[in-house]
Amino acid sequence: DSSLWGFFAAAFLSQRTVGNLLSDAFFDQTVINGEMVQEYYRPYLNKEKRNELRMMLRAFAEEEVITHLRDIDHEVLILWGMDDRWHEIAIAEVFHIALRHVEFALVRNCGHIVHEEKTERFLEHARDFLLNGIAQPAEE
Repeated sequence: DSSLWGFFAAAFLSQRTVGNLLSDAFFDQTVINGEMVQEYYRPYLNKEKRNELRMMLRAFAEEEVITHLRDIDHEVLILWGMDDRWHEIAIAEVFHIALRHVEFALVRNCGHIVHEEKTERFLEHARDFLLNGIAQPAEE
C-alpha cells in the first residue's frame, strides 16, 4: 500500500536511508555520491519542508492517479528506466494504455530517476517530443 509505505518512509527517513533509497533508484551506482545524498536529504533538515514532504508521502495513492489518467487530454511523454526497481514495467504499460495521447520509451541501463541517471537520453527524448510531439507510426 503506497500510503503505508509513505507513512514509514516519512517517519524513519535519515541521511543513510536516503542513500539506500538512491541506491535502489539508480541502475548505475557510480553516480551516487555523498553530495547527491546530501542534496536529496537537505529538505528534511527544515522542519516545515520535512512536514510537507511527510504529508505528501502519506497522501500519495497510485491507484487514484491511474484512475484519472484518462482525463488528461494533452500529449504526454513517458520515459521509463528498464531497470527501475521501484516500479515494474507493468505499471508503465498501465500508464501507456490509460493515457490517450502518449509517447512511451524505455531507457536501457537506467533505474527510476531517468532525468538524472541518463540525462543526455532524457534531453534527447524531451527535445524531440517538445519539437515534434508524438511520433507517428511509420506507414507500411
